Amino acid sequence: MGEVKFKDYSELNMIEILTKFYGVDWLCFLFIFTGVYLLGNQTRAGFIFGMLGCLCGVCIGCMVGSVALILMDACLAGMYLRGFIKNDTT
Repeated sequence: MGEVKFKDYSELNMIEILTKFYGVDWLCFLFIFTGVYLLGNQTRAGFIFGMLGCLCGVCIGCMVGSVALILMDACLAGMYLRGFIKNDTT
């Protein structure tokens, strides 16, 4: 039997892995996390951050060619928009 070979995740490869999607995945993470945090504090701006995160998610879905990811993020963005409209706290 042959030996199992693992990928070499040296420092150079880690930088490549972290920037594979031009930082859009990190923006998605930050926007969604911030949006959920703000919604947990009952701040309406959480819906905006959520929609921005979903927009980044759609971009990532286009980069990887995942129709399911694109549809999921588009539906979530619609739900965030609905929440933003219905949550009129003025």
